[in-house]
Amino acid sequence: MTSGVYPRKPDRKRAGPPKRFTKAEIALIKLGPATGKSIKWLSSKWQASEKTISRVLNGTGAYKGM
Repeated sequence: MTSGVYPRKPDRKRAGPPKRFTKAEIALIKLGPATGKSIKWLSSKWQASEKTISRVLNGTGAYKGM
């Protein structure tokens, strides 16, 4: 239940597991900082959390070998 400060929007669903990216998508995401895009901008464009985008950029976790 929400605290009432930030009410849930009716059309939003609950968060699911982190989004999995293909190798082509990972290559496009890694080009983002080179063009001056922030992690926050990339996360809104790819509809993933900032933590997932930073893991893709750093090559950690599930994206280590990609």
